[in-house]
Amino acid sequence: DRAHLLSAHAVELFLDAEVGAFRQAAENTFGLIVRPIEAEDSATPSAQSVLLEVLLRLMPLVGAPAFQKVASDVLSRHAAALSEANLAFSSLALAADLLGDGPVELALVPGTGDDAEVMGWLAAVGETYQPTLVTKVVHPGDTSPIALGRGPVSGSITAYICRMRTCSAPIDSLYGVLGGAWLGHRTRCMR
Repeated sequence: DRAHLLSAHAVELFLDAEVGAFRQAAENTFGLIVRPIEAEDSATPSAQSVLLEVLLRLMPLVGAPAFQKVASDVLSRHAAALSEANLAFSSLALAADLLGDGPVELALVPGTGDDAEVMGWLAAVGETYQPTLVTKVVHPGDTSPIALGRGPVSGSITAYICRMRTCSAPIDSLYGVLGGAWLGHRTRCMR
């Protein structure tokens, strides 16, 4: 909830809906003549790209369709620059990929075992290269969109891998998750 509220507040402060971009300063910032827009990456990703990525990664967790509309509008504004100089906008390209294909969503539902097993699965998944992965540990009573209809199978830790509201069958082995066949061509193990 805090990430959702903070992101919604950032959109409220920095989005210039008329232009279709995030400004680098809030509208009520005192003393500025111009509120700049910067989408090009330098030594670090642009704030524009970072906020877009946050909004797109939060969508399956909080179910905020307004975030998708904002992301689509902002990416449309920068489409020409991205196609002309894609190396200068690599983080924006990742955000465009997230918008087009959606993040890979991993819902982990603990079984009757201890938290160490869940932490082990999270650590193993964290060692893979999956730049569009969103992971959520689902506990009883969780009402987030990624958690709906997800439960453990036979009391064991269970994973569900989803993309764009299409999910795998329940997976009850870490090998099944790391096998990556369902994740598609983007999964590469870093071990």
